[in-house]
Amino acid sequence: MKANELRIGNLIMKDGEVFQSTEYTPLIMVRYGERFDPIPLTEEWLLKFGFEKVKVIWFLNHYGFCLWFDGNDWCVMYNAMKNNIVCYLKHVHQLQNLYFILTGEELTFNEPTL
Repeated sequence: MKANELRIGNLIMKDGEVFQSTEYTPLIMVRYGERFDPIPLTEEWLLKFGFEKVKVIWFLNHYGFCLWFDGNDWCVMYNAMKNNIVCYLKHVHQLQNLYFILTGEELTFNEPTL
């Protein structure tokens, strides 16, 4: 994972523990060489973010956001004013960043233990 991929609040891992990045996380990565790992995007994480599964497609609320697993990556389709945007993701922080870019809102996390 590269420091420039992170936004404040992205979920990442350090030594097997999940936490949210802060404004200092990229600095720590670059200046001190700390290594942080991305969290693989899984169905469990989609549930935590509030996605609902209908057959093989995962949907999120009214935004026209849907995902499906193609065997290697998560394919995201976002229908914005009848112009479909399609891209592929592997990690939780990528989904968080894309959601924010497309909707202007943070993707809320539904697990109180974090």
